[in-house]
Parts: sequence; structure tokens; C-alpha cells
Amino acid sequence: MPNVLTASSTVSCGHPPGAVPVQSTAKLRVGTAAVLVKTDIDSKSTDGACGIPVPVQGNKKCTTTTVSQGMATKLTVGGNAVMLEGLLGSTDGTIATAQQAFLAGTANQTKLTSL
Repeated sequence: MPNVLTASSTVSCGHPPGAVPVQSTAKLRVGTAAVLVKTDIDSKSTDGACGIPVPVQGNKKCTTTTVSQGMATKLTVGGNAVMLEGLLGSTDGTIATAQQAFLAGTANQTKLTSL
């Protein structure tokens, strides 16, 4: 079973350093960190941390995220599915005009898992 993502987790666009800043809106906590739900990650800014080199012809740094997989099927908070370490998604970044699809998350905790 995958670990649940929290505000202490690492969410990345896949282009180092690529950190996507996340803040949780959920009341459920693992230790001192609140769990993440889809709306905490989906359509968020990468805050300029994307490592895609620009200005190179056809390259565009990742600026926003889109979550496609990794929502828990049974664990919810306020009616929203909790996000899991299997998070997958994409960004709006491009390398040589090829759309990038590297959004991922690392839980950084092992106390709470879900299906």
C-alpha cells in the first residue's frame, strides 16, 4: 500500500530542482504534517523551480501542474481523496516542443498508507 502524501512530502515536476510548493487544506494529520488532497497539488505553480534550460528554442519551464493519478480510493478528507506516493501527472513545460509528463511525489513518511 502506498504512503500518503503530506505537506512535508516532496512533489516535483521532474526537472531538478523542480520542487512544487504545496500547502494542505486538510484537517487530517500524520504527525505534525497535514495530508494532501488533489486540490492541494492540481493546478499549482512550480514557483520557478523547474530546471528546464531556457532560452533554448522550443523549451518552456514548467509553471503549472495537472494531477492524473495517485488519489486514494478509500481514504478521504472532507469528501476529497487523499493523495498517495503513486502520484502521477504532467506540467505545462516543454523540451524541444515535447510536452513533459513528470509530476511525481515522495511521501517522506511511513506511518499512514492507503489503497
